[in-house]
Amino acid sequence: MLRRVCRARELYQLLLTFALVLVAADAVRLVWGADNKTGPEPPGLAGSIRVLGQLFPTYDLAMIAAGKGSVFPVYVDVTMSVQPIVMVLLGGVGTFAGPPSARSPTSCSTR
Repeated sequence: MLRRVCRARELYQLLLTFALVLVAADAVRLVWGADNKTGPEPPGLAGSIRVLGQLFPTYDLAMIAAGKGSVFPVYVDVTMSVQPIVMVLLGGVGTFAGPPSARSPTSCSTR
């Protein structure tokens, strides 16, 4: 099914991808149910913190910080090599967005 759609227009590729996501979501709902199942909060992250007069759960803030903290190393690993990082740190380059992608997002491998 995917090989035929690979040669089709982008709209058909998008429709197939969306349909597969809907089927997968229904399969997950069928197997595990639609209830939101969460585990207990870790004891060290119980409670809340006041930020600008608003209370936020400590666990939620820790998950936000962990998510933000894990994105930067991955971004650096994917987009930069060691040389541009050193140049940015030494002030040789103002900004560096990484090398341009050599592949198209809709390209298909020809096997």
